[in-house]
Amino acid sequence: METKIDCFVAVSGQGGEGEAGSVDIGSPAIVGNFTDSGTTNVNKDNPANTSGRITSIEIWAATDITGLEVATFYVVSGNYLSTRDVETIGAVTAGSIQTFEVNLEVQKGDYLGCYFTGGTIACSEPDYSGYWYQSGDKIPCTNVEFIGTDTISTMSLYGTGISIIPKTYASSSGTLLVNDIDVGGLPRDSGIFSWVRIPCELEVVTDIIGTYFNVGQGIRVAITVDGEPVSDSLIGDITIAHNLNYISTFSFTLGNPKYSPLISPYYIAVNSVVIITAYVNGQAFILFTGLIDETRTTYDGGYRLQINGRDYGKKLLDKTMTLISVQDSADKSYRGSMVKYLAGQADITNINVPTGDKVTIDHSFQDQTLWDMVQKECAIEGWYVQFDENGIMKVQTRKIKITPNWIYGEDKFIQLGLETSDIGIINKLIILGAIFEEETITANPVTPVEVIPDEKVYEYTDYSFSPSFTAGEVVSGWTDGDAVIRVTASYIGYTKPLGYLFPVSQNYKFKITGSDSGKIQGLSFSVSGGATKAGQSSNYVLIARKIGYEYPPLSATEQAFKITITFKIKNQTGGGIEELEEENPEETFTSTITYTQVKATVSDITSIGVYGERKPNNEGTLEFPLAETEAQCKRIGENIILDSHRFIKQPDFEVAFNPKLIVGQTVELTDKKIGYNKDRYFVEEAIHTIGADAEGKMKARTRIGCVYYA
Repeated sequence: METKIDCFVAVSGQGGEGEAGSVDIGSPAIVGNFTDSGTTNVNKDNPANTSGRITSIEIWAATDITGLEVATFYVVSGNYLSTRDVETIGAVTAGSIQTFEVNLEVQKGDYLGCYFTGGTIACSEPDYSGYWYQSGDKIPCTNVEFIGTDTISTMSLYGTGISIIPKTYASSSGTLLVNDIDVGGLPRDSGIFSWVRIPCELEVVTDIIGTYFNVGQGIRVAITVDGEPVSDSLIGDITIAHNLNYISTFSFTLGNPKYSPLISPYYIAVNSVVIITAYVNGQAFILFTGLIDETRTTYDGGYRLQINGRDYGKKLLDKTMTLISVQDSADKSYRGSMVKYLAGQADITNINVPTGDKVTIDHSFQDQTLWDMVQKECAIEGWYVQFDENGIMKVQTRKIKITPNWIYGEDKFIQLGLETSDIGIINKLIILGAIFEEETITANPVTPVEVIPDEKVYEYTDYSFSPSFTAGEVVSGWTDGDAVIRVTASYIGYTKPLGYLFPVSQNYKFKITGSDSGKIQGLSFSVSGGATKAGQSSNYVLIARKIGYEYPPLSATEQAFKITITFKIKNQTGGGIEELEEENPEETFTSTITYTQVKATVSDITSIGVYGERKPNNEGTLEFPLAETEAQCKRIGENIILDSHRFIKQPDFEVAFNPKLIVGQTVELTDKKIGYNKDRYFVEEAIHTIGADAEGKMKARTRIGCVYYA
């Protein structure tokens, strides 16, 4: 007979096998011109060739990019576009093809687009169709008008992925393979297909996905503690609680005293690894991997060992450290690498985290838990931390999807409720980021210091030299005195007046030298006999010695003379200061330190119009000292405003046990009794309860807490 399968399938046997293919979308990531940041751009070229998941994005940045978001877009009508799915990548290094793993839903005919806060992306031309653009961050968006270009360029942004096509099969016998990819909102994982074999002889009676909406599903549970199976000793309920803002928890009770903490060798210890697995209609789902926090043993006629624990976030919470300059210890100075480094300090190495922004300031933490350190880093990017059922640490961005992960319609609820509140709304605030310190050093003007010295005291020493020279006696070379004061004579030339045939005088200099020659005071001299004064200076005197001539025969003789030289030497013996101190004051410098704090003011005009102006405190400020740019401060403020409005509508509902419904997904609700009409909500809490009813049959339920993102 012919059977239509309501999920992605492949059938082996007479019916054949389903088709698998690849998704191709966007334009090649190659070098070219560039387009700037601050606008949302969507390539018109190469729409998706088929439906499926985009698992890889290639991009060529012309200059280093920060804050990159990518999204799949579809045309509502004309130039009006909506996003189907979004992914945050963060930083991209320029100069070559950069490849990133993503998980983006795509439908045939969708387009690939992006937004980034800083840097430029390469664009190629000619022979391309151009792109749509709109100023600001339009990821995500619903029915927003874009501006279409007619240029011949396209962005270097390319995506590839996988596609599996549902088919209708005719089969009388064979084996049905079912995966968990969704059609029309049914569940799927991140493109990694866990095939389940279901024998079928004549027809497919049901499918595994459908059991999530069936309250009569067949369930059993297996629990191991450090690899030891303990399921046979379970009593009471098993509770698993996931919350977006907290570390996930589990609890269950054992009724066998051999596991008592005081009995060896089976006792159960704190920090033992617990793995909880559920089997739904024969299909296995790992529900939880975590560590024991505490045990409590009681006996009141019956033995009970209650076990409570948390996921691997406990490793981060239990370890307090002081870490200096984390950005220097991480593999790269990007926030994603820093988060990996912090997690590694708790021996967590299996982690998926976006690249994030580049870090340029010091990130040091004193006596803080690794959990707090990670949360502070993630707050800058708008990330949240979640450990999945296999213990893998996943760092992700909150996003409500255009296409929901799950659709719950009429009569699919065991219980359904709605809470509304405007408590805690914030619509205006100032985010204060890092404080930057800059030191400027300037030389002060040199101003001579006015010094009033003490009265100086001097001592004078008299000197007198009176040499006599006979007629014809040689004067040049005469000397008298010592190393302190000495007078020496030297020949300096003759004087011959105009019209004279012979000189009338020979001229000599008597110079004063010695260590005290610079202290001469009151120099004077006199000349008698055959010489006259010719001049003087501060340390020498000049004389002209007359020449006598006799005829015949013609002869010349320098005449006899006497010279007397007197002066005083002035020495300071007390008072005053040296002039050197007055003329050369010490040079001084002034250091000026300027502090500049990064900040951004963020407000929501629409919310203010509805609720009035609401601030987080009297000052309206919140501090995030690790935010180092205005763009980061703005992003933090926008996320805070968005999150504060999520309690406007808070659905909570209980449905048949659904292990694949997890925190961070999007659900669509329809129920006329309360008024839900295909409304989409973000899953913030998921609680699974598994236990036995009064008749001893396993009973499992999933309670979901959702919030609203406008």
